[in-house]
Amino acid sequence: MRLKSIGGVRKVMWKFTRFSFRQHGIVAYRRDTAKSSHLKFLGITLSFRSLSIHDATLSAIYVSWEAARRDIRLLPVGLPPHLLVFEGFTHIELPRRESWGPSSSINNSTELQAGQFEIELQSGDTLRIEATHWAFRPEVA
Repeated sequence: MRLKSIGGVRKVMWKFTRFSFRQHGIVAYRRDTAKSSHLKFLGITLSFRSLSIHDATLSAIYVSWEAARRDIRLLPVGLPPHLLVFEGFTHIELPRRESWGPSSSINNSTELQAGQFEIELQSGDTLRIEATHWAFRPEVA
């Protein structure tokens, strides 16, 4: 944890190493400094919309039909590559019309209702996913 002062207001900045998302939001974890191989629960919950993926580059989409899993590989600004994982998907839409011009960057993301997600790209395309679970975590080599 570190303190950052912005306009006289102090904000606590955590370096997270793992996020686990379920229908009720995000559970945040960070590496336990005493045991570097363990993750420590921080008790923070965020919404899907709160993800810091604006301007992240969408570099790849992987779909496992058998596992009903869809992984989106992202290159977030100022972070290492991450995976946005949707498990138990029942519906996916992946248009690539580029009506606003070519772009692989994310404009915004939202959860319309429980289990229904949209990711709008700066190309004007909107990815739609219906899934029971999701996760956002650094990509492991």
